[in-house]
Amino acid sequence: MRKTWLAVGVLLCAATWGADLLACGDKFLVVSRGTRFQRAGLARKGANILVYASASSTLSTTLAKAEPDTTLLKAGYMPTLAQGASELDEALRQGGWDLVVADLTDSTAVRGRLQGNKGPMILPVLLNATGTELAQAKKDYQRVLKGPVKSQAFLQAVDDALALKEKLRTKSAA
Repeated sequence: MRKTWLAVGVLLCAATWGADLLACGDKFLVVSRGTRFQRAGLARKGANILVYASASSTLSTTLAKAEPDTTLLKAGYMPTLAQGASELDEALRQGGWDLVVADLTDSTAVRGRLQGNKGPMILPVLLNATGTELAQAKKDYQRVLKGPVKSQAFLQAVDDALALKEKLRTKSAA
C-alpha cells in the first residue's frame, strides 16, 4: 500500500513541477535553437605571404574583387603583393616567405625561381579549371585553391597550406 501511495505522490509532483522545469534552460535543449557552435578561430602565427599576380593572369582581376590583402591582415598574416616579374624577383631575393600564392600558369615560373627545399610553399590558384587540370595540379602541388576566389575560402586555403608546411617541417626535423 505504501508503494502505491509513494508512486502516486511522485507522479503528482512530476505533473505539477513539469511546467516550472521548462522555464529557464529549455531553449538550450531544443535542437533548432540555442547556442551556435561554429569552428573556433585558429591560433595563427604571423606568416609572410607573397601574392604574385602578373598583369597577364586572370588572378589579378579576381584578387581585386576578393581583396585578399585585407583579409590576410585581419587574420594576422603579413601579405605582400607582387604584380610583375621584377617585383617577384626582388621579393624572392629578400626571402623570408612562408607561402607564395600564384596563378597556376605562373606557379611553374615561381617554382623555377625558388632555390632549395627550404623555400616557401607554393599555393596555386586555379580559376574555372576543368577536372583534369585540377587533378594534375593536385599531383604537382600539395595544396591547390580552386576559384572563383572568395575571401573566406582564400583564408582557409592559406591556413591549410601553412598548417601542412608546419607539419612537413616538424616531420622532417624528427
